This record gives sequence, structure tokens and C-alpha cells, in this order.
Amino acid sequence: MTIQGYGVLAALFVKGTFVEMKPNLKVKRSQGRVKCGQGRPCLFSYKYGSSFPCFYEICEDGSMKNVEIVWRTLADAALGGQRDWNSIGDIAKAASVAPSTTHQALGRLLDIGAVRANSRRGYTVVAPEKLLDAFAAHRNLRADTVVSTTLPAAQTFLDDGEADYALSGSTAAVHYLGGRNTVADLGRRIIYTTRTVSQVDFPAGDEVIILTEDQDAARKWRSGYASLAQTYADLWASPGWQAAEFTRALKTTLFPAADWEQRTSA
Repeated sequence: MTIQGYGVLAALFVKGTFVEMKPNLKVKRSQGRVKCGQGRPCLFSYKYGSSFPCFYEICEDGSMKNVEIVWRTLADAALGGQRDWNSIGDIAKAASVAPSTTHQALGRLLDIGAVRANSRRGYTVVAPEKLLDAFAAHRNLRADTVVSTTLPAAQTFLDDGEADYALSGSTAAVHYLGGRNTVADLGRRIIYTTRTVSQVDFPAGDEVIILTEDQDAARKWRSGYASLAQTYADLWASPGWQAAEFTRALKTTLFPAADWEQRTSA
């Protein structure tokens, strides 16, 4: 896998690429999540043809179903190189869900051959691409959308220091693809937040959707972006040619060659 910095994104975001390019930023941490004063990712980043970082001047439960969280956990781990799990309990702990939910989530993945139950113990992801597609096909953004609004209104929300958020969709895709947008216009933006929001507090629009960030995501997404698997699934489930182009770009980079059972050990 050649996506830049995956697995060490948080460290690069603070210690390397970002801070070196913006040395005047004062980096601070709050509840374990990176907060870079002016420098957290914003919705005006990554316009077509631009390089990371490119920020707007002021930047210079409805939670995901638990089965999806299990699939996301397995997919992100597989993309990061971890395919083997000792037990259902280990997967449940990593996903912060009940073992019974994990057992249910594994059923479909076993049926389609994305995951294998090992003869001695545990489970192995044998087809990461199939796992990622299963997760993406199950994603329902419309059902989980809390707010649909305009780009300026969403950016104002992000500029509020009280808003804890992670960007997904095309903005996050550019981040994972190396920080330079050579794919397409960004299209509709996607924001996850732990803050309680309501449509009545935002002007109606279709440029940005805001969703509730589940507890597992809030614990793990410390770079300001949704995870790689979540980003792919959200793009796959999004309308528009821009989302299709970014989905294709991610998949081409993630899976340049077949990745099936013969590449794993029993």
C-alpha cells in the first residue's frame, strides 16, 4: 500500500509534514486529539490542483451501527497490516462493542469469504478488498445525516473552538492520497462531530453534510480526518461523479494487484 503516512498519520501531522510547512502554528492537545490552532484541516482545503496544506483565510443515537463499527475496525486494521485476530473478544475490544455484536458482524464476512475462521483459533482477514467493499455497500449516509448545509456555514461551525470534528469524503481522500488534489473537484463535503447539532441551527444546503461521530471513532480519529476505511465507505455511498472519482483513486492506490487468500497464512 502506497498511501502516504497511513499508520503514522497523527505523528506526521504534528511532527513532520504539517508543522514543518507551518512552523508558526502552536500545536496543543485536547482529550487526546490533535488541535493545531489555525492548522486543523478545514473545508476549503484541497481545491483541485492545490497542495497540502491549503487553508481558507480564517483557517490559515444517530451513531453508526455497531456492526458497521466492527467492519470498519477490521478493514482499517487490515489496511494497516493487521489481518490476524486471536478471538472474537479481541475484535470486540478493538471495536468497543459487545462480543455478541462482533459475532453477528463476522457472520456476513465469513459467508462472502472476506474473513476466515482459523482451525486452531481466531480469525484472519483473507480478502481486504472484499471486506472494504462489504463495509462500503452497507453504508447509508442519508440515514445518518444530521445536518445538510452550506460550505460557509459548515466552516463557521468548524472554526468554533468547541467543535470537535473529523473530515471524511473527498477532503480526507486527498489527505490519504498524499495531500495534493489531482483527482477532481471536491463535491459534497462530509464532517463527523461529537458535538450535538441540529438542522435548525444551520441554513439548508447540499454542499456539506454533518454526521454524529461514534465513540470508537472519537477515540481513534485524532488526526482531524476519518479513518481510511470510513473515508472510502463514505465516498462509495455518496452521489456524484466527484465521489466516484475519489473512490476509484483510493481503490487503485490501495489495491494495485489482487490480494486474496494465497497471501495469508492459516
